[in-house]
Amino acid sequence: MLVALFALGSCSTNLPQGPLVTDNQVIIANAKPTLAPTITPIQLATSAPLATAIPTEIAEPETVIQVDQTAGCSQPELFQAGRLCFVGTGGESFVHPVSMVSNGRMGWLIDGGRVLQVDLVNSGPPIVLIEPGTMLEDEPVQEPLDLALVDLPSGADHGLLVLDRVGDVYLHDLIAGTWTRDRYARPIGQTSSHYYLALSTNGSDRYLLETSYRYGVRYLPDESETGWSVDEESVLVDLAVLRGSAAAFAYVLQRPIDSPNAEIVRYVQGQIDGNFRPNLNLTRPREIQVGPRAVYVLDQGGSRLSVLNNENGTLLSQTEFPFPISTFALYLDEFGSSIAIYAGRNTIHLPGKPEIQTAIEMAGQPAFQLGEASHDPAIWGRIPQLILPIENLPPDARELRLPGAPRHYRQGIHEGMDFYWGPGRQIQAVASGTVIRAMHDYQEPWPELFSFYRGQAALQGQTTQEGLDFFRGRQIWLQHENGFISRHAHLSSIDPAIIVGAPVTSGQIIGRVGNSGSPGSLDGPDVDSHLHFEIWYGDKGYLGQFWRPIETRELIERLFLP
Repeated sequence: MLVALFALGSCSTNLPQGPLVTDNQVIIANAKPTLAPTITPIQLATSAPLATAIPTEIAEPETVIQVDQTAGCSQPELFQAGRLCFVGTGGESFVHPVSMVSNGRMGWLIDGGRVLQVDLVNSGPPIVLIEPGTMLEDEPVQEPLDLALVDLPSGADHGLLVLDRVGDVYLHDLIAGTWTRDRYARPIGQTSSHYYLALSTNGSDRYLLETSYRYGVRYLPDESETGWSVDEESVLVDLAVLRGSAAAFAYVLQRPIDSPNAEIVRYVQGQIDGNFRPNLNLTRPREIQVGPRAVYVLDQGGSRLSVLNNENGTLLSQTEFPFPISTFALYLDEFGSSIAIYAGRNTIHLPGKPEIQTAIEMAGQPAFQLGEASHDPAIWGRIPQLILPIENLPPDARELRLPGAPRHYRQGIHEGMDFYWGPGRQIQAVASGTVIRAMHDYQEPWPELFSFYRGQAALQGQTTQEGLDFFRGRQIWLQHENGFISRHAHLSSIDPAIIVGAPVTSGQIIGRVGNSGSPGSLDGPDVDSHLHFEIWYGDKGYLGQFWRPIETRELIERLFLP
């Protein structure tokens, strides 16, 4: 049901209650709170949270994909568009960008969690502005997810806003070249489950779209926040707000949970605008942007761009691309008209500028000699067909239980998907393979260890690899064909036949659901029991890492649902 929660104005936000999981609540904070670990981290001499060492050797993919480093420049011509191609050997400039903004002179995009700056006029190599692990105000950046340009108080130029997947927003002053935290949203010591997946602006106003509790929020630094409720029966994809308007016109791109077709809903001051009624069949939606007169939506997995009247949703034009576009940006020219530019693998396409055909040599750029990238969609096209790890239990409809969701209690990001079922339910191998890890001798850790690792996360601003493995509890890892690995965590028990080196067949019972390693285990053996399930490409990255949430969901649906 769609109901306006409260109008966009100057009132303080009354945040929705009704947690998705036990004792969760939304926390919105404008300033970083004082963080104190539950206990001071110490070296515990006698404890055995891990009975089996993490495998140090994982089978390399059987076939390493050889990517043509000149693929961008050898792509078909895009409707007389200009091209900036970034070519080289041994790596990729960018593989699968998920967000892009531009002021016409510069472009900024996110790929592989890195925020890249590209000079569109002087055609130089990309510059990495921030990336996972970059320290900003004494805490590491986790994973940039979305971008927006915002008006600065000085009025000199725009600032660049970056939404981190854990909820923080960072501000880059493009004139001064400085970074500050614009909004803090990752408290420690709580089970907060808010998940912001899209960012937009109107002048100096900032807007976020939140998927756990289903609301949009408008905020200004150091001021109270206001918000409005959104559809509870749809998968949220993206948000765009009309710039330059005194009123708040917000466009939400969403997809009903049980439908392949997406839709656009326009909100005016937090209320649904019934006059905006697009008659358009949208599938595999990616993102939405809005200009002074039109709405632009990318769908069909990046193969189509539709332009709609932004008042009533009438279709104005459609463009089908000869190859998928990863993301696009809008900027206004000197006449106030919206200009779109597109980004794909190693390439930025500039419509209307066919005279620009520039190949930029990336040799000697060590930041871009990364080799094979695990967030390359081509890699995940080679994953074998899977069956459900728990029979007749499909992946969860909530983004919070899928890969990429924030985990505030440990300052981290969820690397898998959660299948909630009662304790003791059988877990089956999702595909044939070989056991490479089986923690038969796992011992339940002392409660103090939970405090230790949470305190460690509070001090370091992120979960360490040791801490992350601790919170997984009892585990089984299976090696599958083409270099893919499935990880099963929080198990209550492991089948005796599942030992390192043993072959397994698809559907074979390997263990049972539990809560080992999860904070719920402190309250009893059955509290918050569920299977935490991950799929990795070797040790390079997990399914969904550095992707839009909708892309992760689509791949999971393709792998598991008929």
